Amino acid sequence: MKKLFVLLLALVLILPAAALADLPDLSGLTYDELVQLRQKINLAIWNSEEWQEVTVPPGIWKIGEDIPAGKWCLVVSQNSGIPFASFTYCSKLNKSGLDADDDAEINEYVTLNNKTNNDGKRATFSIVDFLPDTYIIIEFAPIVFMPPAMKPDLGFK
Repeated sequence: MKKLFVLLLALVLILPAAALADLPDLSGLTYDELVQLRQKINLAIWNSEEWQEVTVPPGIWKIGEDIPAGKWCLVVSQNSGIPFASFTYCSKLNKSGLDADDDAEINEYVTLNNKTNNDGKRATFSIVDFLPDTYIIIEFAPIVFMPPAMKPDLGFK
């Protein structure tokens, strides 16, 4: 029994090391080569089956209940026909439950438009780290939630 346990423990310790050995050595790549590699990796992530993009209609939504907590990149849905949307992210709703409470710890108002840059990428987006038991109030048009890997590369070196 002890031999079986030791063998299983050895396998558990060796397998993660073997998985790491398959990673390429990136230390010899130039900055431009690393940026190109990152773009290829982002494209592969977006094309994977695990990629999640959800369109959330206007309304009041509770984080951790209606929308998973965590970082999300938000853009206006281009299918709505409405050129802009706004959202309020807050930690507490007012007594009516229809708007943010003025005394809320978090109370952020953001307007997004669905214009695109010359390269066809969306001009405005917002990345928000949503905490559990907070709220997002979406107005005017649906907003698309996607993983923050979608955010555009601004080109800083």
